[in-house]
Amino acid sequence: MTRYSAVLAAALVLTGAADAAAQDIGALVRQANNGTVRLTFAARPGVCGDGETFIATRGWTDDPRERRTIFRESKGNYNISTGSGDWLEQRDCEEGDVRVALTVANGRVTDVHSYVGRSWPAGQRAQTVSARHAAAYLLQVVETGTTHAAKRALTPLIIADSVQPTPDLLRIARQQNVSREVRKSAIFWAGQFGGARIGELSGFITNNDDEIAKSALFAISQQRTDEAVRALIGAARNRELATEVRKSAVFWLGQVASERATEGLKQMIGDENTEVKKSAVFALSQMKTEKSLDALIDLARNSKDREVRKSALFWLGQSNDPRALALFEEILLRN
Repeated sequence: MTRYSAVLAAALVLTGAADAAAQDIGALVRQANNGTVRLTFAARPGVCGDGETFIATRGWTDDPRERRTIFRESKGNYNISTGSGDWLEQRDCEEGDVRVALTVANGRVTDVHSYVGRSWPAGQRAQTVSARHAAAYLLQVVETGTTHAAKRALTPLIIADSVQPTPDLLRIARQQNVSREVRKSAIFWAGQFGGARIGELSGFITNNDDEIAKSALFAISQQRTDEAVRALIGAARNRELATEVRKSAVFWLGQVASERATEGLKQMIGDENTEVKKSAVFALSQMKTEKSLDALIDLARNSKDREVRKSALFWLGQSNDPRALALFEEILLRN
């Protein structure tokens, strides 16, 4: 059995109802009233940090080089980058427990600070809890807390050991009473870490909220599979979707350098929506592959749509490829 399968088999699927231990954490928060509650619990394998402002995670594999997501604390928020190798430059990226400081005001969590590596400073008392119990409480904060606290509670939730929060993240993303920003974050993390299936994420594309739909498209694009490309092409073709949502699908197709994605974008050139067509040309220009350049040259030469030809020529003009230069020479000599 692969480690991925073993983790999933052993993972806890959280429920919306907090268990007794989560209630105990809630009691600590209520007792603090105005102050800080500190928790310590196990991180999933591969998570490291400098103990202050930096956390790095990896995927579900055993490859220590595959750290893919970086959290950096900056002015009360996290700057998040995915697919990053920046962790390699961190000399002090130390694996260890998750340390969470819950800022409490009037008995309610208003902020969440997360750390990995090092220990709590002398004099700061912390409660050691299981990752399962911590995740159950943090899930409550995500569902019922302020937007700021809820988004920041997602970070320790997704790096808690032996926890698979995907079903709950998807459930939260469907809740109309949860803020848009929290729902978008839930979709992002379900796709990034939770192993959400393409079909589950695709269900959000037809959401009445275009921002939720676009978040789902981004999450799908990160999976870089044939199924993900098919879902993006389907969204790009769906004329019942808002133009901005279709353009988003086209954009993310342009970030997937595959033959199927290139063909899907070429097909979008015939769409009746001018904005979608121009987005498809731009997306082709961003792929920077031999096939995408061939497609742009073909459009510049043969498209019957004047706007498409102009757009293709513009983006070819940004290329230093000899074939693009040869096309411009051909056009100039022809005229």
